[in-house]
This record gives sequence, structure tokens and C-alpha cells, in this order.
Amino acid sequence: MEKKLKIIFEILFVVGAIFYYYQRIFIPEYRAKMGSSDYFVRSEDYSNMVEISIDNHSDFVFVWNDEEVIYHMFFLSKDSSCLYNKNIEGKSFEEAISLSLLLLDENHYLNSESLIKIIRYGNKSYSKFLELLTTSLHQYGIDNIVEEEETLENKCKELGLGENSKKTMLLAIDLYSKEKVRS
Repeated sequence: MEKKLKIIFEILFVVGAIFYYYQRIFIPEYRAKMGSSDYFVRSEDYSNMVEISIDNHSDFVFVWNDEEVIYHMFFLSKDSSCLYNKNIEGKSFEEAISLSLLLLDENHYLNSESLIKIIRYGNKSYSKFLELLTTSLHQYGIDNIVEEEETLENKCKELGLGENSKKTMLLAIDLYSKEKVRS
């Protein structure tokens, strides 16, 4: 009987040590390796999103929450991958716009002749976002700005994705985005 108790305690100790390692060492190391764009979109945080297309070749989407923080990005073209894992997510509108435009300029995707198409998917905080974006674009000498309005359903159709609930549409666009960057 004493030998059985010893074996049970040894098994519990090993399981406890594995659990401790997983919780205290493995998960933090894994999170540290993850880039800012590697996480999946959290549809429950979704408030609105705006797609930005530059000269019809660099195409990306800012997704924000109710606190007006860009919490996720979609990358819809290969050229927009210069923004991938650059810690834009988690920043306020002003910080995210500023950093994004700087990176796009450094990668020669922006110039004074650029046509910027801004596609909104809702009205929540859009006017504030638009004002900050147009002000920042003017600093780069860009005045050629076009606004459009779109729906998640139509975007999913355009990308050849299924459309159901908001949650599945956001996840489908996110998977499309991750595949676009991976390739």
C-alpha cells in the first residue's frame, strides 16, 4: 500500500511539474515569439474597420474596438506585408496611422501622386479616424483621397469567402490575410 501511495505522489509531482512548466515558462516564451499581427481577430471586440488601398496595390485594414484602439489588422495584398508584425496593433488611431504611413513611406509605397482609397465598413468612430488619417496624409503631401462605403458581406464575396455571421466573416478575412502574408 505504501508503494502505491509513493507512485501516486510521484505521478502527481510529474504532472504538477509539467503544468507549472507549461504555465510559467512555455506560454510566456511562446507569447514573446508571437508578433503583433499573428493573433486571430477577436470578433467580440469589433467596433468598426476601415480598409486603405494605396494606388490599388497596397491594401490593408485597420480594425478597432470601442476604445478607439487598433486591435487588429488585415493584410489584403502582398505589398501591405511591410506593416506585418510592426506593433501597430494595440495603438491609438493617431499612433497606428502615424507608424503605418511612416513604414509605407520607407518602403516607397507612398508619394505625393498616390491615390488613397478609404473604404469604411461602418460609422462608429469613422469621422475621428478619417480626420486623423487625412491630416497625416497631408503631411506627406497626399491630397488624392477617395472615400467609399462597403459591407463585410460584400468584402467576403469579393475575396471569394463564405459569409455568415460577423464572427465567421471576420475570421474568414483574417485567415485570408494570414495566407496572403505567408505567401
